Amino acid sequence: MPPAWWLRLPLPVFERLADDAHPDAGDDAWHVPMLGDLVARSRATDAELVHALGEATESRYRGVLACALRARGVRAVGSPQRADDDTFAAWAQAIALAADDAAGALALLPEHLAGNAAIREYEPSASLGRFLRRSVVEHGTPLQVHSIARALDDDSWARVWGRFAADERVLLVDRFLHELPEAFVPATMAEAEALWRCMLRNESVDSTMDNLTATAAGVQCVRRHVDAGDGGELAPVVRAAFADALGLAAESLLPAPGDEGDAMLATLRRLGAEAEGSPGERAWLERLRRQLGASPPVR
Repeated sequence: MPPAWWLRLPLPVFERLADDAHPDAGDDAWHVPMLGDLVARSRATDAELVHALGEATESRYRGVLACALRARGVRAVGSPQRADDDTFAAWAQAIALAADDAAGALALLPEHLAGNAAIREYEPSASLGRFLRRSVVEHGTPLQVHSIARALDDDSWARVWGRFAADERVLLVDRFLHELPEAFVPATMAEAEALWRCMLRNESVDSTMDNLTATAAGVQCVRRHVDAGDGGELAPVVRAAFADALGLAAESLLPAPGDEGDAMLATLRRLGAEAEGSPGERAWLERLRRQLGASPPVR
């Protein structure tokens, strides 16, 4: 269906779609924030959205309407339309917050929503909690985000990491006392050093090594520490994990004789143009260039 047609659909259609929508933004065919964006751009008036919010009985649909009202800047939603509606007041408080009011969202989040990953799955608290957490994910400081760390999923962590600057990433990582999300890959040496500290602090060598060896900055950081024998009692484990991640011999941290080509290709696949490679790998690449008649790279 053409994109413009979605904006012509009546609200009851979005109510049905909300039943099967994923509660958080991600790669799913339908998710609540995406439906909220469509409703916000639809022909429905602000008054119709407010009325639908008061009539809604399903919390996930209320989440869609709350996203739409927030996108339109509507922060006053009136009174409940059902005498037995015991969650409308909480939704009204949440919608009344500015989208970037992470502190206000944290103040409204019940303690169990902030810290207990199991309870967040129960409705209606779950949809309201997710709506409030989005403000923290999208606008919160590193400390504010970390305060709800156990309630966030991989997609939320990816959005957090993507919007934080290097110094904010370092502050966030330095707060972690458990394994890091997969999205936490270092773009700078300062970030890589923070991941290195976290790895030693939490003794999460295997998982954090995956984060570190995903970028050139991380590889350079680990190699420098490994060459210096850093890591205390974990130094042998770190060295072995680093070698395993890069396909190197643990003793020499070099590819096995004859395997330089495979190691170089693996490095290029992982790091792309940032790949440096070992002296042996670079020599292999230079021989390949000569055999193919390619000109030397511009430095």
